[in-house]
Amino acid sequence: MNGNIQRNAFANAYTYDATTGIYTSWTENINGNWNLSGSIDFSRALGKKKFWHIGGNLGSSITQSTDMSAIAGLSEPQRNRVTSTRLNFSPNVRFQKDKLTFTLLAGGAWQHFHRSIAVDGLPVDTYDFNYGFNANYQLPWHFTIDTDLQMHSRRGYAEADMNDNRLYWDATLTKSWKQGRWVAKVKGYDLLGKVSQWQYYVNSNGRYETWTNNMRRYVMFSLAYRFSLTPKKQ
Repeated sequence: MNGNIQRNAFANAYTYDATTGIYTSWTENINGNWNLSGSIDFSRALGKKKFWHIGGNLGSSITQSTDMSAIAGLSEPQRNRVTSTRLNFSPNVRFQKDKLTFTLLAGGAWQHFHRSIAVDGLPVDTYDFNYGFNANYQLPWHFTIDTDLQMHSRRGYAEADMNDNRLYWDATLTKSWKQGRWVAKVKGYDLLGKVSQWQYYVNSNGRYETWTNNMRRYVMFSLAYRFSLTPKKQ
């Protein structure tokens, strides 16, 4: 469990005189900003041979943002409060035997927004979910292949571009020799070119979106050598 309370936060406010056209702005302290979150993790092996494992993560959070907002048609600023409630669940099922590890992955998140000042066009409920698998297999001659394939989807957003489906696919081929001292690896990241770094948030002033520039759809080769030195004097 985690919690945070912010007291006397700075808020910008202003008044507008329609007769003179003069704006008067100032900064004042405001309360009503806090958040609370918690999560539970679970994992368990099944059967006598323990080939199967199940697990999951359940989390929730509630965030309240308070600020001064300008409302069309009003000369005085109004206190605006937005409460965001989020619930997410991510289960998984893993099968592991000999040289094979196969994991089914899934996840979903629901977010609800309550605003003290109604704003047309902004969503009240949004949904994010994903599903797919990860597989790891040890091949002959000390080769290992690892691949991850997942579908990521978003629903309920005001912008049509946000309500999409993105299929992520990564794959890695690893070769080791000399008792694991040398390790060569070839990794293909975002092989389908679908990774998006676009995220959506809602605060007391409305909504805002963030995105991060990143390298998409690349192949990387790496070579590593592992060694250890034992001191003469312990």
